[in-house]
Amino acid sequence: MSVPKSDQIQQTLFVWRDEVRSARDNHYDCERYFSQIDSVLKWAGIILSALVGTSVFADFTGQSDAAKVSIGLLSFIASGAMTLNTTLKYGERAEKHRVSGAGFQALLDDIEFQVDSIFKNNIIDTSKIESIKETKKKVTADAPGIPDRIYHRKPKKAPHCPKCDSLMVLKTAKKGVNQGKQFWGCSRYPDCDGSLDYV
Repeated sequence: MSVPKSDQIQQTLFVWRDEVRSARDNHYDCERYFSQIDSVLKWAGIILSALVGTSVFADFTGQSDAAKVSIGLLSFIASGAMTLNTTLKYGERAEKHRVSGAGFQALLDDIEFQVDSIFKNNIIDTSKIESIKETKKKVTADAPGIPDRIYHRKPKKAPHCPKCDSLMVLKTAKKGVNQGKQFWGCSRYPDCDGSLDYV
């Protein structure tokens, strides 16, 4: 069912968009973080295992006890790196965050399409809004937790426009001296051109 544009629904979509964008970025950050750890541990295990394997076939005659202890220590570290990676499942964790990030991206695309539709047609499809709401709940519930060291992009609460008191939306300047910089713009633009610096 389509109804005339409502500022409250529009502002809700803007808040959802910021939350979903933040969640997507956090999950992609987690995916990169866990993938890097997975790669480092795998390569460390492979390289150290190769060194140990090569050393085992080398002739130990005349080698000092320190060399033999070093080989044993390398073997222990290689085994530890492989065990750590297997136990903590960094590769699997990276994949789960990648899938969640993709889910949030698809949801973000739906929200942005609905926002564009509101601006172009001044009509809100309430069934689509309900669908987005349910999808947001499901994607959020299915997503793995974000470690504290990654969870750094909490969405900022949108301020109110200094000119008309409507909620503002986070925008990025497309041209001029501030190109690429973010700022708060009025959600009623072009009817209202209120803006604030994004701090």
